[in-house]
Amino acid sequence: MVHSPCLHRLPTCLLSGRIWLLVLATAAFTGGVMAAFSYISPLLTERTGLPSWAVPVVLVGFGIGSLIGTNLGGRLGDRHPVRTFIGAALVGTIVLALLIPLSGNAAATVVLVVVLGVAGMGVPPVATSLAMRFASNAPTLAAASSLSRAEPRGPTVLKQRWHRLTS
Repeated sequence: MVHSPCLHRLPTCLLSGRIWLLVLATAAFTGGVMAAFSYISPLLTERTGLPSWAVPVVLVGFGIGSLIGTNLGGRLGDRHPVRTFIGAALVGTIVLALLIPLSGNAAATVVLVVVLGVAGMGVPPVATSLAMRFASNAPTLAAASSLSRAEPRGPTVLKQRWHRLTS
């Protein structure tokens, strides 16, 4: 039999320092990945010198890397969630740092963009799992807060989900 959490205890999960650290770390990392993703097209065409027809091909590579990262992050995160989160974030941060000096080399840039997809999308499934673990008394709210960190409308979405839960 599944027990739903008491509504009056749901907001207490947001008082946990571990939840806030997780949400802030995830938001900072995911924000960095998405900021870099926003500039992939001009990076590839203006800095790297690739023709514009190559941009969608590289973006497909990023997408395939993202799919691999989501699956790999979920699988590794089941066994070692904290190590997986830190490892993926560390790899992604290194990739972001390497994009600056290596962006003049087309092959290196394409590989880094694909690896950025792997590392960047390896964090969200683990972050959601950790949020639900850290807030065992309110896993639904924790998952919603974890998922809303990368969404520009995150606070609005979280408020709407809370309203649906309480009404």
